[in-house]
Amino acid sequence: ETNSKRVPQSEHLLQRLTEPENTANPERTFLRPLRLLAMPQQIAERDSEGRLPARFSVLGQQRQVVELHGPERIQTAWWTEQPCHRDYFRAITETGSQLWIYHDLQTGSWYLHGLFD
Repeated sequence: ETNSKRVPQSEHLLQRLTEPENTANPERTFLRPLRLLAMPQQIAERDSEGRLPARFSVLGQQRQVVELHGPERIQTAWWTEQPCHRDYFRAITETGSQLWIYHDLQTGSWYLHGLFD
């Protein structure tokens, strides 16, 4: 028997509830990197289609993405002082590096936020 209780979240809306994490479906479980950058690094400017460019610079080196997993949307509530609307992806490069990158939906730019070990 599974526990199907809803879990309240730390929000100002009392009626906001979420479902328990679905660990039975690994496709719906998003990974988090062990290493986060203190300040996300911009890796690409806005493009007219909002797509990640074929090649971009990561920590001073040119990289090409061969696999892209996601998106996972992370956003703040509309009334916050500094709203945040991002789509996060796990990008695997031609060297095998795994990067946690996001597309800023407000500016259209792409950023590196973390590195998977």
